[in-house]
Amino acid sequence: MLEDRRLLKRLKHGDKEALRRIYEKYEGDLLTLAANLLRDPATAQDVVQDVFLGLVRSVPRLELRRTLRAYLATAVANRARDHYRRQARERF
Repeated sequence: MLEDRRLLKRLKHGDKEALRRIYEKYEGDLLTLAANLLRDPATAQDVVQDVFLGLVRSVPRLELRRTLRAYLATAVANRARDHYRRQARERF
């Protein structure tokens, strides 16, 4: 967790290497989670990419109250729910 906080601090200062390290550390687990929730590998990949873009956008104001892993996993689950809601609206 301390390493994640250091990486986030570096990311806040524009360190692209920090983003790469975070991505490499969590991408596999997040893809597995998204694929299990969505049952579609292509959509899972899109969701994970969206989560990382969201991380980059929110990092200036991001204050973690839990682990980075939990933050990212929650973001994936929320994006998966959004995907299903969008699909349901499109059907009607």
